[in-house]
Amino acid sequence: MLRSFGDQNQAFGISLFLQTAYQ
Repeated sequence: MLRSFGDQNQAFGISLFLQTAYQ
């Protein structure tokens, strides 16, 4: 459970990074 939450958090961080990078 904690690992899956970490994977989701990492995916969210990557998507947020890409979103800010392409703005």
